[in-house]
Amino acid sequence: MEATENREIATPRAASLKTEHPLEFSGQTGEFFGIWIVNILLSILTLGIYSAWAKVRTKQYFYGNTQLDGSAFEYTADPVRILKGRVLAVIALVAYSLVGEVWPNLSGIAFLVLMALLPAVIVMSQSFRMRNTRWRGIRFAFERDYLNAYRLFTPAILYVAVIVAIPFAVGLD
Repeated sequence: MEATENREIATPRAASLKTEHPLEFSGQTGEFFGIWIVNILLSILTLGIYSAWAKVRTKQYFYGNTQLDGSAFEYTADPVRILKGRVLAVIALVAYSLVGEVWPNLSGIAFLVLMALLPAVIVMSQSFRMRNTRWRGIRFAFERDYLNAYRLFTPAILYVAVIVAIPFAVGLD
């Protein structure tokens, strides 16, 4: 008896057979309400610092109660990394605000710099989200294609650049 007899052999016929597995969600409203209310209270008490942990708890609840083919998803992110990302975002927004106060003529340029960084930030956040999602022990992946992200976002960035530039061009700053 050959070892291959007990294995499925990939054939065109086998490849054409499709099996559908619907996503199933088993979470309960009351169960989630408890998580939600604690998250809100702790986020308020810590002036938003706990919100990174709240995000992880929320995603773990939803992922853990979402099954595909009988297996639940997992969310494995480290809340400290989320908090660090949020601190960087706040620093960028504070810097933008300060530029607008100290050098009002440069606020449009600072805004365009933030807009230019947006596609890269979106790619990095999607990569983080996928890297921290697992199903049956398999970690998801997301190819960081910055060039394609910029191709997709460039028309919107240029449109916003024109809209931001018009008031400066006609002296309405």
